[in-house]
Amino acid sequence: MVMQQRDMKPFLQIAFVCYNHLIAIATCKISSSSGKMKAWTRREAVLRLEERMAKGEPVIDPNFVPADVIESMVPPEGDWEEEWLRAQPSVRSDTKSKFYTQVSP
Repeated sequence: MVMQQRDMKPFLQIAFVCYNHLIAIATCKISSSSGKMKAWTRREAVLRLEERMAKGEPVIDPNFVPADVIESMVPPEGDWEEEWLRAQPSVRSDTKSKFYTQVSP
């Protein structure tokens, strides 16, 4: 049994290295293709904006989502709004930035 494990060690090392190389190559391929997609989406957005402007339509369609759909998703008014806002870090008055603070011993 011990002899078989020793015989497998070089094979497992090679398999590990090959697997890592495969992951690295796949990552490079994915990242390079996402850059092409970014350029395409930007070009497509500009084309659609130019098309809307040529037709005299507003750049942002105010009726993209119907008002009745929006109304069905908005919760009723109540005390929860104030509580929710108080819990947000951007509007809390009792919090201070903890960046670049020195800890005294």
